[in-house]
Amino acid sequence: MFFFIFQVPPWIIGAEKETIVQATFGKSITLVCPSTGTPKPTIQWFKNDKQLEIFDVDDQYILTDIKQTDQGIYRCVATNKAGITHRLFNLSVHSKNFFLLFEFF
Repeated sequence: MFFFIFQVPPWIIGAEKETIVQATFGKSITLVCPSTGTPKPTIQWFKNDKQLEIFDVDDQYILTDIKQTDQGIYRCVATNKAGITHRLFNLSVHSKNFFLLFEFF
């Protein structure tokens, strides 16, 4: 009897390009990192290259009560025995009354 163990490197939907996320001060957002692979990948989250605590709900990172200090580059990393991949999120934070002011001369 033969048993074949297939390993498939992780793949993250949307990992092909950086995702721009605009959040409103005081609100909540969810960063989603849907991954597949065999064996099932584990997910780690980083902000500006520092590992974050896990707030993982089905490959999601949830930020509540957004503050200006939440702004930065978030990265989810999917890892299994067959490989590693990542997805980038560029998060900017704006006040509730955010608007652009242009001066014309």
